[in-house]
Amino acid sequence: RDAPVRSLALAPRSDGGAWLVFQSSASSLSPPDPIRALAPDAAGAPSTAVRTVGDPASGIGSSDPASYAVASVKNQLVLAGSWFGADCDGGGCSGLRFYLFDELSPENVAPALIQSPSSVMLGSPISLLTADTHLLVAYSDWTGNPTDVWAERYECSQ
Repeated sequence: RDAPVRSLALAPRSDGGAWLVFQSSASSLSPPDPIRALAPDAAGAPSTAVRTVGDPASGIGSSDPASYAVASVKNQLVLAGSWFGADCDGGGCSGLRFYLFDELSPENVAPALIQSPSSVMLGSPISLLTADTHLLVAYSDWTGNPTDVWAERYECSQ
């Protein structure tokens, strides 16, 4: 179905292509659709179909898009997102979720890691950088003290 794009991110791949990641919804009052990705090649032609990376809950409000950032490790998409989900041990939790995704990954892949940071960070701005297999994620907390900023480093290996 065609729906307006609510959020959009781009992550360059090592083969010259990119990951185009987006979340849409039927209207600004509707719950957002899953986060989806498409991998165009170096010439801009799609090298994959549109695939669902993850189906998070919404952001702060039920109609807000999820808060996420993307980067790549070689040709793999790395997505860091912040939302409330039922994929934690023992039930639902809010937290920072990391997804690793490539052309062969199944749709709606489970998060590779769910990290519960020291703050509640639904809808918080997130930045993500990669260098080799190192991930650096920075975020703030709009629900608590919005002047606080955190940065965390992770090692990405498979």
